[in-house]
Amino acid sequence: MALPYKTLEEFCKLYKAEIKIPFAVYGIIPNYVKEDKIVLQFLIEYQKRLKKINERTKKYKSKTIFITQNVHKDHFLSNALNIINITTKNFCINNEIICLPLDEKVNFDFEKNFYDGIHTRPSGNKKIAEYISYELKKKIEKK
Repeated sequence: MALPYKTLEEFCKLYKAEIKIPFAVYGIIPNYVKEDKIVLQFLIEYQKRLKKINERTKKYKSKTIFITQNVHKDHFLSNALNIINITTKNFCINNEIICLPLDEKVNFDFEKNFYDGIHTRPSGNKKIAEYISYELKKKIEKK
């Protein structure tokens, strides 16, 4: 349900005045919030988490490896995951971190390899495992 901002603002003021606590809405993005601001803030936080993972990995004298993901193109998370994958790849390039672009390199048959467009069946798991194994073996042999 979408409410005009003015209506929502008035309701919040009345609620706070009568109930004596602020009114908050969780779990939805109100239609008056600009989506680009939400995406930008999310990406800033996501990059901070990538940086933290990389720093902790270095602390243990290990190598960071990020792997992108894939969902069916019609899945409701498809656009968001595409943004996350691009951000991950750019972070890896800028920080000289290994990135395995599963989203680009593994061709899934979504009917056969996925239960629901996001969770893989054993056949999808096998494709992922083979891709990661092959890529890591190449990286190790280069040394």
